[in-house]
Amino acid sequence: MVGETADVGFQVGVQRSVTATVTQVWELITSRPELWLGEGVSVTFVRGEQYEVSPAGGAPAASGEVRVVKPGDRLRMTCQPDGWQAPATLQLALSQSGSGKTAFHAHLEKLPDADTREAMRKRWREALERIATAIP
Repeated sequence: MVGETADVGFQVGVQRSVTATVTQVWELITSRPELWLGEGVSVTFVRGEQYEVSPAGGAPAASGEVRVVKPGDRLRMTCQPDGWQAPATLQLALSQSGSGKTAFHAHLEKLPDADTREAMRKRWREALERIATAIP
């Protein structure tokens, strides 16, 4: 099926470029994680730290673990909404794309099925738009 691989199951990636530096985007995503993880999130971006997201706006509660933190470059973490059998892996990566722009990539893998893949595509497009709108 589209978006399915033998080693990571269903996956999806979304990208958005913003007129800001990598440093500005990094500061925004780490200081305001509610923009992309959801309202009520409690997270410290330190490897091995656990986090939780309260249910809000029709989205279920979720939890996970921070796995990789490379300031100004990437975050990698697990994410398991209530009702999922196993956690997905989420990676947020930043790269300078020239002309004063930063490309912001969100990639999820180990998603449970094709319907979830499409729901996550929509959710992450909206999240990246919220981040772009919040750039000063």
